[in-house]
Amino acid sequence: MPASFLYVRIPPQLSEAVEEIKGDTSGGLTDDFVITNARKYFAKSADKEALASQIPDIDKLEDSQKKQLASQLREQIKGQAAPGVADNLANLSDDVILSMYKASTAPGASNSCEIIALTVPTEGNQRKAVSMYANNNAKEDPSQQNLRAMALMQGCGHQNRTLYGDVFVARCHDDEMKDIWTRVDFTKEDISPESEWCRSARASGGGGGTGSSSAHSLSNSMTKTLGGMPQMVSSADGGAAASQQPSPSMDGTEIRTDEYAWSQTDDEVEVKFTAPAGTKGKQVKIKFQRKSIEVKLLDKTVLEGKLGGTIIVDDSTYTLQDASDNNRELCLTMAKDSPGSLWLGVVVP
Repeated sequence: MPASFLYVRIPPQLSEAVEEIKGDTSGGLTDDFVITNARKYFAKSADKEALASQIPDIDKLEDSQKKQLASQLREQIKGQAAPGVADNLANLSDDVILSMYKASTAPGASNSCEIIALTVPTEGNQRKAVSMYANNNAKEDPSQQNLRAMALMQGCGHQNRTLYGDVFVARCHDDEMKDIWTRVDFTKEDISPESEWCRSARASGGGGGTGSSSAHSLSNSMTKTLGGMPQMVSSADGGAAASQQPSPSMDGTEIRTDEYAWSQTDDEVEVKFTAPAGTKGKQVKIKFQRKSIEVKLLDKTVLEGKLGGTIIVDDSTYTLQDASDNNRELCLTMAKDSPGSLWLGVVVP
């Protein structure tokens, strides 16, 4: 029998009680019970089901058909990639390509579910991460504001942002170095902003926010082609559309490059990479130095050079977490040595 766990649904109406839901851990990370059921819950129309019926069932294809489909998908995605990214795509195995495609075309696997990280796994919280699952397409109706979910977000040390409609909250034990990922209980008692885990989240090393930025959205930080691959922004003539990018600022505005997305506040710089499903912590190597950085993902150097400013090495860290499309997200957080200094780029000449 698979192990069970509890998570909660927070309704927007204060008159409605918080609901505890029992899930099972049999799907693991690749078929997570919470994400799967949140997507189904937020799905608004039968159009997705109709679309899914027109998509090949990968599990029923012959090996030769799978190989042909993977080849076609790879070429389609490479054709939309910016120069320099095509080689990385070419190195992805057929299994990875097909698993991404399968995840992105499953019923309900749309952008309807936003995953919001309340805490990331750290030693300080025993590698326990807590995330919210909200409806990306919820109508912005003042009567549907979810005040309890918003209070919980602030209780974890994040700036307030408005959430509408039902919100699910769940916890997992995520220890990449020990190859552990499993769901653990998050109960009705845990939604209090003054609960012990919230107080710990706000403390240094607790995995929550510092009050200087909003909670990190794991799903909205990634643009996708076929729902599962990075989509590179390019100009009409095929070159990188650098002119369309926002200027660096310290208000948390995200800037995208071919390889990563980054943002900054007064106190820190955040850099996010998309990693294939199944990527493990041992496949990530990061060397933080006061004035430089080197990041290797799956034995490929994805970032290297002189930093746009100086950092406090001991206060800089990274996490590797699941994202809503069954990919993984590598997120670097670097503490600025000079708070308030504006970085013009993550790395500079």
